[in-house]
Parts: sequence; C-alpha cells; structure tokens
Amino acid sequence: MQLLAAKFFQKHKRYDQALSILESLETDQSSGRYLEEFARTARSDSSYALALRAYQRIIERFPKSNLALTAYLGAAQCNLSLAHENSDQKYARQTIDMIKQVQQKYPDNANLGSLALLEGDVYRDFFFDLDRAIDIYNNVAKQYANHRRVSDEAQFKSGESYMMRGDLDRAEAELDQVGEGAMAGRALLLKARIAMYRNDFDTANELIGQVLGKAGIEGEETNDALALQTLLVNQSLAPDALKFYVAANWLLFQQKKNEAITQLQKALDTNPPAHFRVKILLEAARLAESVGKFPDALEYCNRVVQDAELNLYADEALFIMATITDKRLNDVPQAFRLYDQILADFPNSQFAIPARDRLRKMRVQYPELVP
Repeated sequence: MQLLAAKFFQKHKRYDQALSILESLETDQSSGRYLEEFARTARSDSSYALALRAYQRIIERFPKSNLALTAYLGAAQCNLSLAHENSDQKYARQTIDMIKQVQQKYPDNANLGSLALLEGDVYRDFFFDLDRAIDIYNNVAKQYANHRRVSDEAQFKSGESYMMRGDLDRAEAELDQVGEGAMAGRALLLKARIAMYRNDFDTANELIGQVLGKAGIEGEETNDALALQTLLVNQSLAPDALKFYVAANWLLFQQKKNEAITQLQKALDTNPPAHFRVKILLEAARLAESVGKFPDALEYCNRVVQDAELNLYADEALFIMATITDKRLNDVPQAFRLYDQILADFPNSQFAIPARDRLRKMRVQYPELVP
C-alpha cells in the first residue's frame, strides 16, 4: 500500500512525500532499489536536489549494494546539474569530491572513463582551468584508447578546449583524432567552425555537407549543421557583415563577451540585409544584457522595434526589453507598459502568454504601482 502511495506522489510530482515513503520501505533485501528508481525519475524531471538526496541515502545506508556505484555516479551528475542550474561552484566542488571517492572505491571499473571526462568538464566550465581540463581529457584519451567511445569523446573535448583557449591549429589536430563513431558528426561540425573562424567558408561548407551526408546523424547535430549552413549564405549577401559576425562568434567561444559586442556593432555598421540584421541585433542585445550593459541591450532591441523591415521580430525585442526593465532594472511601471504593449500589438505572439502571466503577478505584487 505504501509503495502505491509513493508511486502516486511520484506521478503527481510530489517528490518530497514520495521520497519519505520510499526511504521507510528500503530494507537490506531491497538494498536501495526503490531509491535508485526514484532518483532516476526525479533526475529526468530536473529535480536534481531530490535525486541527489536519494543517491546519498543509498551511499549511506547500502555502501555494499550493487547499486552503490550507480548512486555515486548519479550523485556526481546531480551535483554537476545543480552547479549549472544555480551557477554555484559549491556543487562543482562536490562533484569533484564525489568523483574522487568513486575513483578510490572502484579503481578498475570501466565506467571511470566517463567519470573522468566529467571531472574535466567541471574544471573547464566552472573553474575555467583550461590547462587542467585539457590534461584530464588527454589522459583519458590515452588511458582508454581501447574504449573508442570514451577516447573519441575525450579527443573532442580536448579540441573544444583548445578552441576556447584560442588555439585553432591544436584544436583541429585533436579533432582529427576522433574516429567514425558517435562523435564523428560533432567533430566535423567543430572543424567546420574552425574553417569558418579562419574565413575559409568554402571548406566550412564542405564539412557541413559531410555532416549532413553522414548516415545516423540526426537531431541536434543536423539542426546545428543547417543553422551554420544558413549563416554562411551571407557570404554572398553580406560578406563584410559575415566576417565581423564570425569574428564575434569566435570571441564568444573564448568567453570574450565585450570584444564580441564590438565586432557585432561593426557588423551592424555595414548595414546588412534585414534577415541578418535582426539576428545580429538580438544577439547583441542578449550579449549586452549578460555583461550588465542594460542601456545598450535596450537600444539594440529598440532598433528592432523601430525598424519597419524587422516587424516580424518586434514582439521578441519588446519581450527582451520588458524582461530587462523588469528583472534587471526593477522599473515596474515601465516593465508593465512593455508587457502590456506586447498584448496590445501582438496578441497572437508566443510571448503573449508569459507577458500576460507576468502582468497578472505584477498587479498582485505591486498594486500601488500598476493599473
């Protein structure tokens, strides 16, 4: 009966109640089975904190269970997901601590290659230690040379990291080592970007064609290849703007956001056609917001709103303006006017629903400031 109640709570996303019941049901015989099933479900629903609690209970109560390693791996991945979700290095450090525990407890386990790659990701993405990350990736590639999937992913991540460091030649050399397995399409796409960053657009298009022609390449890789192919159409339509845009993209890959904004402005100064102009303006707006340049972000959006050729994107620009004014500048009356303008001018927009929801909350939260 209790198990049915737990499944009911789980089905209706009342995870706290489900977890409490399942903890009480666990015995030496079940050895963490209920908690592991719960953790998988919670993770798939992005409830990482609760999934982490379940994995930790398995580790504490059933350290000799066959599910203990699974729990360690799951806990490490949950910590990393929480680090991403909260932009909090505390969880990143906990991920590394968890990885070290697993490496000590299970030194010969075949899953340690993937776990070591996770450690490299933490050093790269949260501590911005590219040298440490590259060393980890290269060591994994050597240690697991007979495990092609792991070694290919290590070579790919190493190449990606060299790109982030600004070394295109070394990045290309690493990507050349990736085999014809699951990482082949992603490696070709990254090599296409390298060619693009060198302004070798013919080679970039050729590599994109190889990605699209590969059997088994689908989903995100296909979408990324098509997006890159569409961007490179501007080689003939707006060659100068494309070069500045590509330079900005390259700087952004290296996390040089302010320099990237400068290049985007140069691209706009060439007066590119409408389809490319709006892409640049909206990207510049989001980038300016991310570095705290809120007046610049608002101005880029306003240029979209005021440009008759870009009317199809005015709703998106208004929503970005409203969000910045609301969340960043805390200007409640002006944010209200912008959200209200979206509903008045673009009632069928995809941004109308979130705008309406926010207006409803603002009326409750700030009755003295909004009508």
